[in-house]
Amino acid sequence: EEEQHWIYFQNQDIGRSLLIGPHINQSFYGWSDNSGQTDLYWLGREHRNEIGLKLNPQDLSKHSFETAYLLAKKGDIGVVPLGTDGCLRSEHVKTWWPTFKQQGGKVLSLSAVSFESKKMCQKMFSKHPIMTDKGSALWVFSAGNRSESEAHFCPQYLTNQENVMLVGASYENQVHHKSSRGIDFVDIFTSGNSELSQSWGTSYAAPRVARVAALISKSFPHFSPFEVKVSIMLSAKIPEWYELPARSRGLLDESAAMKFSKSLNSNGGNIYSTIADHHCYVWQSSCDESERRVRIYHEILKGVE
Repeated sequence: EEEQHWIYFQNQDIGRSLLIGPHINQSFYGWSDNSGQTDLYWLGREHRNEIGLKLNPQDLSKHSFETAYLLAKKGDIGVVPLGTDGCLRSEHVKTWWPTFKQQGGKVLSLSAVSFESKKMCQKMFSKHPIMTDKGSALWVFSAGNRSESEAHFCPQYLTNQENVMLVGASYENQVHHKSSRGIDFVDIFTSGNSELSQSWGTSYAAPRVARVAALISKSFPHFSPFEVKVSIMLSAKIPEWYELPARSRGLLDESAAMKFSKSLNSNGGNIYSTIADHHCYVWQSSCDESERRVRIYHEILKGVE
């Protein structure tokens, strides 16, 4: 029975193993409800995107596959497809959360929104592992595609948690004109294009960050979600002539994030020593870049709940 709880699924288009669960007949397309039809018209439930356009199951399947591809294409991390309800609803999370932790799960990536108010969102998450088990996993959310600097959806309202990252979409090292942004909202930017179609959006930016977070967690499983988060944010690539409107002020830099996390581990978790090691040379008597990163770190700390 335990072996049937998580089922390996080979998909040659991705070319890697995916985990699907918690039931054989569920989550095949990346949601926790039964595969095939997820709209429940008789209950007033329909899937729509951020601007109100209705999504059909084929669109949802394509979106799920393309985001999963960005996570799984290199085969260096395991992927467990879950649906929006499976991630957000406490009553669903409890069915897989213990197994996720037991099997060493460290990072979750969500490229979706739910349309609750901020008050309802906070109430909905009051008993959710995001709030009750902050030390177990890092949750990486797409920030949204509204060109605005504040959240309008759930779980994007949870922007100031130590175990949450909000990811915006970039284009050629600049903020995509339709991506959400803001130093009090978005944590970091990265490319928002799908590699399998012409689609774009923060949906495709989030899994790129989540994959790097998973690689860091794989290398240093003792790291807290916050240590993984700051390894990515404090190593971000900040454009030479301007800062981007995100807490990190920059773009995801995978190699720099891995290097920063290695240094952080060597320094016993000392953030300040790691910033100095990563951003300064030993011959420098002063280091403006190190000082800037320390200021960014203090802003991150100030915003954490």
